[in-house]
Amino acid sequence: MNELFLPVIAILLAAIGYFIKRIFDRSELTGADVADMKPKLNVLWVAINDIKPKVDVLWANVNEMKPKVDVLWVEWTDMKSKLGALWADKYAPAHSQRQLNDRGNAVFYESGIKEIIDAKKSDLFKIVKEKDLQNPYDAEMFIAQIMTELPTRFPDTVEKLKEGAFRTGVDINTVLFVGSIYLRDLLFSDLGFSEGVPPSHL
Repeated sequence: MNELFLPVIAILLAAIGYFIKRIFDRSELTGADVADMKPKLNVLWVAINDIKPKVDVLWANVNEMKPKVDVLWVEWTDMKSKLGALWADKYAPAHSQRQLNDRGNAVFYESGIKEIIDAKKSDLFKIVKEKDLQNPYDAEMFIAQIMTELPTRFPDTVEKLKEGAFRTGVDINTVLFVGSIYLRDLLFSDLGFSEGVPPSHL
């Protein structure tokens, strides 16, 4: 509501400021000048009083809608999380640590993501290491995040990612997700999280 209310007030203040500036920019004011200005200021004041109740109604409507929007946002976030988990399970079923299944392995080997990650390993390790993550969970989540940012951080990988996604019949996000499992296994030992991490694809 602030986004609507503030521009309205700004417009009104600008209009008032314009009339006041006209007054002070004039070196001499006559009775006729004042008489000419007064009706205009009265009209402006009436307009302000007319708009205020409407703004109050809009503000009340927004306050009434906010709890409903908050509920919808919570429900959407929960649904999005569940959909994300289902999508991930297609390629790397959830266990104590996700590992690629046959479908995930097919994307991994045919998309060329392994070669892309191998070429960027030192840069990716530096990014993760600087984060100074203290547990495997946070490390895994951050590695997954870094992989989603790979096209932005390393624009030279974009065309190869597109080619790999096309070749395997999936989207780029799927290729990056599959790659995140490999990158996790590749970096965990160097990060000090080697216990219980199977050496998949290494």
